[in-house]
Amino acid sequence: MEPWNSNCKALAPANTVILGFLIYQGLDSGEIARLETNHVNLNEGKIYIPSGRKSSSRTLKLQANQILPLKTYLEETRPAILEKRELQSTYLFPSKKSSDLVCNIVEAVKKIHPEIKDSRQLRSSVLMNWLKTNNIRQVQYMAGHKSIRSTESYRREDLTDLTKQLEMFHPLR
Repeated sequence: MEPWNSNCKALAPANTVILGFLIYQGLDSGEIARLETNHVNLNEGKIYIPSGRKSSSRTLKLQANQILPLKTYLEETRPAILEKRELQSTYLFPSKKSSDLVCNIVEAVKKIHPEIKDSRQLRSSVLMNWLKTNNIRQVQYMAGHKSIRSTESYRREDLTDLTKQLEMFHPLR
């Protein structure tokens, strides 16, 4: 077996966990890069996202289908990666350039779902879905927005998309 193929298989659990964070928690690549192992609480099913330059810290629930892949990653995959690279790190995803991790995962997903453009689009769709089921202050907290205006922009974006779809597919056209 080629080393490249075995490396891809070894990273599959990490990729699954990262993709889950993009889809279920709406994290961006910077937030994923700042995650440390002590931010994950599997017993409570929660993850702490530290603040960044533009975002506030918050604690979010993990989905049930994220727990087992995350546990496998923490107990098996991550230690193997650290050992192979001869690293010691508190970061959840030890990498020289974590934004590349997210880009590579999104590129792989784009092959299956060509309508996906980038990780920002994924985050936007997550936030717009949250706005459909939660009040704006809850979404502001979950998204880590320091300003409510940042959250409101997603509501306007959703209305713009809806207007475009109505114009394209309206039965009276």
